[in-house]
Amino acid sequence: MKKQYPIKTKYGTFRASIWYDKSDKAYLVETIGFDKTMTFGRTLAEAKHMAQELIELLVESALQDGNIVVDSAMRVIGRRIKPESVLQLQHA
Repeated sequence: MKKQYPIKTKYGTFRASIWYDKSDKAYLVETIGFDKTMTFGRTLAEAKHMAQELIELLVESALQDGNIVVDSAMRVIGRRIKPESVLQLQHA
């Protein structure tokens, strides 16, 4: 049975679904809000830690691509820079 957990990261709190898979003998983690991303851990604590690391990597990747990320508490992480602003910064 999948259960949702809050995962605290350096970018805010995000949600992940975690469940135990008997055939894999591991806790599987599916990140919520990030398409098709999963990780796992041998214990629930390890699964939560792996979820934290995965979410932080996904947020960093999204920010590098210029995207805005919203955490579970609806806090905005990152901001878009208008192309005009980049040109002004380069000439300043």
